[in-house]
Amino acid sequence: MATPQPDFLTFLTEELASIGDITSHRFFGGWQLRSEDVQFAIVMKGTLFFKVEGALQEELEATGSRPFSYTKSGEQVSVKKYMTAPEDALDDLDLLRNWTRRVIAAL
Repeated sequence: MATPQPDFLTFLTEELASIGDITSHRFFGGWQLRSEDVQFAIVMKGTLFFKVEGALQEELEATGSRPFSYTKSGEQVSVKKYMTAPEDALDDLDLLRNWTRRVIAAL
């Protein structure tokens, strides 16, 4: 039986649809978001993480974004190629779409 999408994931795919064909698929313990078959984000435990590197990663860090992290063998592991979406982007759909376009363009 397929696992139903969480409401937050449904919200994201619907609100980002104007950017292009946005699809979601299971990804380890969460979900991945794809555009044109390119993964650009993950959703883990209700949090959106953009897939970034370089200057865009630094720009997200400057907004207060945090890297995806998990615990392995009692140690905290950070994965900096996945950074949280800026808090204000989740309250401003135009800003969310703008960040999403920038992330996709950089991949």
